[in-house]
Formats: sequence, C-alpha cells, structure tokens
Amino acid sequence: MSIIHGIIHLNDTGVKSDDIRSMEQTGRPLGPDGSCIWPDYAGMSTCGPGKRSDASSAFAFNMLRTLPASRYESMPLHDKDAGLVIVADARIDNRDELIDALDIPGYLRNEISDVRIILSAYKKWREECAVHLLGDFAFAIWNERRKKLFLARDIFGLRPLYYHLSNRSFVFSSSIQCLLAIKSMPTSLDEEHLAYNLCRLSCDDNSTLYKEIKRFLPAHTMVFENEKLEVKRYWTPDRSREIRYSDDEDYVEEYRQILTEAVRCRLASSSGVGSLLSGGLDSPSICAIAARLLKERGEVLNTYSFVLSEKEKLSKDKLSKKDERPFIELMHNIAGISGHFVTSDIFPESVPESVKNTLYSLTRKPGYLSTTFSMAQAENIRVILAGFGGDQCATYAGREPVFESLISFNPSLFFRHIKAIAEYNKRPFIRTLANVLRQFINNRNRPISETDFRDFIYNRPVIGKELAEEIGIYKRARSHLRFNRRNATSCKEKMVYLLYGKDLGEDQELSDSYHCERRYPLFDRRLIEFCLSVPPEQHFLGMNRRLIRRAMKGILPDELRLRHDKTYSNAPGIFNIIYEDIEYYRNILTKARTNPNIARYIDLDKLHNRLEHTLAEVMREGDISKFMMGPTMCGFAMAELLDNYFSQKNRK
Repeated sequence: MSIIHGIIHLNDTGVKSDDIRSMEQTGRPLGPDGSCIWPDYAGMSTCGPGKRSDASSAFAFNMLRTLPASRYESMPLHDKDAGLVIVADARIDNRDELIDALDIPGYLRNEISDVRIILSAYKKWREECAVHLLGDFAFAIWNERRKKLFLARDIFGLRPLYYHLSNRSFVFSSSIQCLLAIKSMPTSLDEEHLAYNLCRLSCDDNSTLYKEIKRFLPAHTMVFENEKLEVKRYWTPDRSREIRYSDDEDYVEEYRQILTEAVRCRLASSSGVGSLLSGGLDSPSICAIAARLLKERGEVLNTYSFVLSEKEKLSKDKLSKKDERPFIELMHNIAGISGHFVTSDIFPESVPESVKNTLYSLTRKPGYLSTTFSMAQAENIRVILAGFGGDQCATYAGREPVFESLISFNPSLFFRHIKAIAEYNKRPFIRTLANVLRQFINNRNRPISETDFRDFIYNRPVIGKELAEEIGIYKRARSHLRFNRRNATSCKEKMVYLLYGKDLGEDQELSDSYHCERRYPLFDRRLIEFCLSVPPEQHFLGMNRRLIRRAMKGILPDELRLRHDKTYSNAPGIFNIIYEDIEYYRNILTKARTNPNIARYIDLDKLHNRLEHTLAEVMREGDISKFMMGPTMCGFAMAELLDNYFSQKNRK
C-alpha cells in the first residue's frame, strides 16, 4: 500500500513547507520505492524550515510498488492541460473495461498505470467516477482552476484515508501517524471512540481515537470547495436485485467464474505473491484457485500457516494440543503451492518502529502475522491474499434461508429445507422439523437477552468505571445496532449488516510496515453483489456455505471442501505464547499504574486479575472463554498506547 498526503490551505495562505515535508518523511518507511512532493516548482523541497511556499495546496506520495504498471507511475501526477493533480493508493480490477470505455489507445493497455485510468475516469464522469471503479482505492484529485478537491474511497474501505479540517486548512493522509507528524495537529482524545473500542463495539461514524482527525468512510466521495465539505455515498448494497436461473448448477458456475476472477485480478504483482492459509474453507479455496492461475504464469504461491511448535505440542497444560496442520498439509500437496509453517519459536525479537506506532494493533509484540509478513518480505513477496470476508457474505453460513421460507409462507420450499437438513444430518424428518420450529420460535423478534448484554458490556470489557459512567456507554450500547436489532430472519439483511462490521483499512498498518499489501478476494464487489442477489437456498439447503462448497468441487480436497468441524483456533497455542510473555504484559500494567491518567480509561485491576489469575486458570483447566481474549488484549494495547500518548504530552 502506498501512502498519499495533501494539504489545502484556506484564505489563499501558502502551505507551510514543514507540514507537507513532515508528512512525506513520516510515510517513507511505509513507501520505500520513492517519495515526491508537489508542487516542486514552488520550492517545496528547498524552502527552509518554517517557510511557506507560494502555493495554497501541496500533495505528497510515498510509493510501494506492487503492481506491474507501477513502474510507469509517478505521483503526485500533474495534468497541466486539464489543471488536475492526483494522488492515489489504488488497485483497479476492471482495467480492460475502463480502457475501452475511456477510449484509451489499445497499445497502452499493459503500460498505463491505474492512477492514469482513475484520472481519465474523473475527466469523463467527474464526481460520479468512483461508482465505475472496481478494486481497492483511496485517491484525491485537485482542480487547480476551481480550487476544488475531490476524494473517494473504495466500497469496503480496504485502503485507509483520514482527514482533518480546521478554519485554516484541510489535510488528509492514508496514515494517522503522518497527520500527527504535523506539529500543529490537535491530538485530544476522542473518549467516546476509545470507550467503544474498549467495549468492542463498532463505530459507525467517522470518528478515530483523536477528536480532530476523522475517518473517511468507505463507499463515499467528498468534495471540498469554497471551504465547505460535501460528502456523498456512491454505493449501497442493492437489496432489490434478484438473480433467477432455471438450473441450480448455473448459480454454481457463475459463482465459480466470479470467484476465480476475484482471485485473478488480485494476483497482479510486480513481485512474488503469498497467502495466509488455514485449515478451513475460505483461505484454502482462494489458495487453490490462486495456485492454478499462478502455475499458468510459471509462478508459485507461497502460503503461511500458524501451527503449534513441537514444544507446545508436548506441553502438559489442558489446552487443546490440536491444530490444523493435517488439513494444511493437504493444501501443500496441491501443485503450485509452496507452504510455510509459522510457529511461536521463530517469532522475531522485535517489530519495526512503524509497527510500535500503530493505533489498532492488539499488541506490539511479535506474533503470527508480523512473523508471516517478515518471512514474506525476506522472499520479496509484497502481495498477501487473505480469506477474511467469507463469513460476512461470499461464503455465508447462516440458517436464515430456512426461516425465510417459513415467513414467506412457502411450504414447499420450507419442507424442502427440512428434508435436506434431515438427510444431511442423518436424523428423522419429524425430529428435524420440531428442532427448526423451536429455533424459529425462540429467535423470532427476540432481542439479545439481558444476561448476554450484561456479560458483553459489563463483564468482558476492561473499560474504566469513570469513563464508562461519563460517556454513558452502557446506555449507548443498548441503542447500538449490535444489541438493538432483532435477530435477523432475512439472509440478505444479515449479510448486509455483517459487511459493515469492520474497517479493514485500519488493519493495513501492520502489513504496511513490512512492505506487504493484503488483498481480500472475498470482498470483491462483483462477488458480493452476486451473493446478495441469488435465492437464499443457494447459501443454505441442508448444507451451509453451499455455493462455495459446490463451486470448489474438483479444485479443493474434499477433506476441506466438506469439512464442518472447524473448531481449532487459527492461532493455536496463543495462550501459551501469552503465558510465556507474561512479564511483558506485567510491565505494561506496571507502567500504566504509574501514569495517573490511565486508570480513568482502563480498569487496571480487572486487567491484572485476567493476567495473574484467569490466565493461570485457563492453562490448568483449558476453558479459554474465561480469559476473554479480545477485550483483554485490547485493554493491554490501549494501556500501552495511552501510556505513550500521555508520556509524549508531558514531554511537550
């Protein structure tokens, strides 16, 4: 992922050279293949500290080359004839379609960069250009003549973008750390956002940990002109579209074609390609398809899988000693796959400084992902595929289709579901019918129970009591979509809800630090739109994840394709790792207790109890749920972040 930056000063004041230069320099470790500031003619690269250029706008770019055509790419790109400047972090997947639609000469098909395609799309469609783009992108286009800035972000937010607006300037960057490099940038904490994070509640607005820094929302465009912001959503899931085929196999064939194309376009790379690989269904499917496609190019797919070390296998604690190695080894037998196991005994001693500054990492300790990206970097692999996104839509596993047939008074389809479930599970028809009706009655229009609510909000998080009461987080949580919505009986509505549960752009910071770009084939817009449009029974009819299981027949080993018992963690041995590193977490607590500001935000006593008592209990008895991994590790990460934050404040 490359890093883009920009500053628009208001009232015709010139851009302070220190500001754009600080952003560009902070982004250099993440963009090692060249950096540039525009406008160079204004002396931006030569004017002294504290000086202002004559320009009221400035843009900068830190390049990470991952695409074949990126060797022809240089940014910021200035089109003097059109009076336009563009900076973009993008991978465009419908290049051929756009090249034809934009009348770009055919001889440029393999050479024209994605940024030039975006600029051409803007010239033709202006503010409507984003809807025509498929892929992952965040870009900004400056109209010199009209003094108008246009920004856009892809529909799932796979490329990050943040901004700050004051009465003096509008500033944006792919990285919050680059925004913070500006000395005058306000850094007061957004305590509401912090509280939501500690309670593991998604923030549906544009907030970040800093009040004055905002997140540019996925699937939105923004126009900044005459000191005013206009934000517009350009894409929403189409709930009305329906696809109907007479032959059931037609759905499978089209799904297979779209999934294959989703993988193919994400294999575009100027270096090697790798992938995360578990023993489940989603990432193995991606790897199997990718290996076939790469083999045609004479290349191999490097895969990385987290498994138990030999020492962990011999451990006498009561935690499960099983991992997914046998299933992963089946994948290693596929032609074109070069498999790598990642174990805790090969974790590096430390992580890059850029990782230590990330905002959303659960821990700054070296772990599975940092080791994976480090291994990939050593092999000159800059593209890493990942299977995340399947549960949300593309390989959805919910049983809502059964309930939909009941609600819509479609008895023939309902009894077809019951028959399929009974046959698949080898259980009597009447017993299956009774179980399904019981589930329907229990779930129908019933909100989350008070017991579950209290456990999720009161018991699990390690939020400080003072902050919780001041923010009113418990009252806010009751109106949060996670608890307020009724149990979904519509497959389509459930998938739409799940699609927006996480901003993946925030997760890119870790891979960026190792010069790796994560790509998610299961978050392909074409695949998502198809899955939302097919009949619900294509997702579930006796068998869950029905589309991908049928589509991968003959491509994926049946032991994985038909597997329904995935109970092993994707991070086996994680509790052993935490237990062995207990001094590291004790040190975080010790430092946090010496900082008088942190107790307001984090319940340090609860965090201490989890570490010193609950963890030992988990190691003895094997009940991992007691440790509450997500909230607990989030607490440690936030304690470390807050300690650094207040320490820097005090130094200033």
